[in-house]
Amino acid sequence: MCSSPLINPKVSSAPVLFLVFNRPRQTALTFEAIRKLKPADLFIAADGARDNKPSESEKCDQVRQICSNIDWPCNVRKLYREKNLGCEIAVGEAITWFFNHVEQGVILEDDCLPSQSFFEFCNELLERFKNTSEVGAITGNNFQWGKRTGASSYYFSKYMHVWGWATWRRAWQVYDYEMSVSKRSDKDVITRFGTVQGEKEFWTREFQSLRKKEMNTWDIRWLRSLWKEGMLVVTPEINLVKNIGCGEDATHTQGNARVPDSHEIAFPLLHPQNIVQSVEADHRVARTMFVPPIWRKVSERVQKWLRIRE
Repeated sequence: MCSSPLINPKVSSAPVLFLVFNRPRQTALTFEAIRKLKPADLFIAADGARDNKPSESEKCDQVRQICSNIDWPCNVRKLYREKNLGCEIAVGEAITWFFNHVEQGVILEDDCLPSQSFFEFCNELLERFKNTSEVGAITGNNFQWGKRTGASSYYFSKYMHVWGWATWRRAWQVYDYEMSVSKRSDKDVITRFGTVQGEKEFWTREFQSLRKKEMNTWDIRWLRSLWKEGMLVVTPEINLVKNIGCGEDATHTQGNARVPDSHEIAFPLLHPQNIVQSVEADHRVARTMFVPPIWRKVSERVQKWLRIRE
């Protein structure tokens, strides 16, 4: 699965949304990967500097300057905020803005460095599942640490990892920012796809923390939205995107988070016969990422893995 990808000329490049903020170094690296792709449609959304961070304005300006270096034919749209909205609002609104213009597309944050085959992987599967209501998104992430689920190129998971991903307007329309419980309670949402011991308690606390405004994040809301609608996520058998944001200049990933390297996936893709959750694979993810024995460690790990950023 690590051989060089064979690009399929029949699959056109989907529009790309690039989400940036205040990290010039990471932005430059990820922007270079986008420049190699040369998408015909590029959307760039940037949150504004925080008032209580005097030096941040300069970094935000540097990031926006990097994103101006477009040297290929490209339709560019920009959503540049003058004031800081924070991760929860800025990212969620940017994705909505993106899908107000396009039917399907790829989303990358500034610290998510993709392999080139990540884009082709997304492009092919965006077309394949664009009218499949059971599929809600495509992720470029794999946290199986070398364990495979089968012979196919990807499997179907209940987990939405957002270090490089893609979806459709039809799916993003179910994004439930308010985390409503009119149709399904949190318990129903959490247990819809089955859980391992301790996972129900973990996600219950996460959802409650969001409602109490104790966390500033959009991605757990998106995960819950997909669970509420019973949608699965296409997940590659190898990791296609590396997070390069862990370190001193990160908001929530300042420790030594365990981050998988990215690889190139082989084409043609081998498709699973059925759209069914890989329960075994999801249980491995749950046990390694969400339900360690001590709650303090769980809380620290979810901040690292689910990209909670202000």
